[in-house]
Amino acid sequence: MDTSEKNTGSSRTRLSKEEISQQLAHLQGWEIVEGHHLQKSFSFTDFAGALAWVNTVGAIAEEEAHHPDVVLRWGSVQLSIWSHDIDALSERDFTLASRIQESYAQS
Repeated sequence: MDTSEKNTGSSRTRLSKEEISQQLAHLQGWEIVEGHHLQKSFSFTDFAGALAWVNTVGAIAEEEAHHPDVVLRWGSVQLSIWSHDIDALSERDFTLASRIQESYAQS
């Protein structure tokens, strides 16, 4: 699927509370903050490991043409994800979170 296909149609439709709950059930450790965005913190043993993983997240974000807010600290990374164009959660937010979660499990 090319980027133009990912950024159209239902992937950019605001999800209902029920749809959000259903999607959230497939993610581990993510939370919904203020009914508006996904958020999760990831732990690392040092700054270098956290920074390296942020670069991996950046590559995934570029592939998805969808970019999380990133807070990088010594030994941790906090990510927040939402669809800025609709100022809400959409299917693509959960797709991105799932890919990020998989990359963390493999790191």
